[in-house]
Amino acid sequence: MGLTLPTLPTPNVTNGDWGDEINGAINAINDADQFKLKASTDTRTTTTLIDDDDLQGMTLDVGTWVVEMALLVSGPAAGDIKVAQQFSGTTSLAVRAGAGPGSTTASALLGAIVRQAGASDTGGAITASTPYGLDGTNWSWIIEKTVLVVTVSGVFKVQTAQLAASGTTTIQAGSYVHARKLAS
Repeated sequence: MGLTLPTLPTPNVTNGDWGDEINGAINAINDADQFKLKASTDTRTTTTLIDDDDLQGMTLDVGTWVVEMALLVSGPAAGDIKVAQQFSGTTSLAVRAGAGPGSTTASALLGAIVRQAGASDTGGAITASTPYGLDGTNWSWIIEKTVLVVTVSGVFKVQTAQLAASGTTTIQAGSYVHARKLAS
């Protein structure tokens, strides 16, 4: 299912020029798919959530959005990682769920999956941090999906920190966030 444009372009009857209508349609299509790739590795050594330098700055306008975030992470089992999302606009629905290693040593080693789902509200469902486990040796994927029904446009970003201060937790290059507008 693609994005439905508010109006379909039609040529100007006088000169056959597509003009502003085609430009508006192209802009609507371009703004409906946004992608941020983590170009460089970052580290976290505290429990204070920090905006990810690479995974932020996505302006989501009014409409229904699905956001997929994938973080490739590593670090000490005693530190683990917590992940949050922020959105500066207003939503009538904001829900988020994730999959990744549980935040206990046994869960991280076994690859157990933790899931987090929030209630529908104006952003609180996505802003609470979710803990994920690290085993001290292997890299792990954390995948989260978010649905936002945006009523006032704003900026979306990802935040990360250690769950408990211990050593250095690393968010690897190649992590990403992808937002797709499904409806106006």
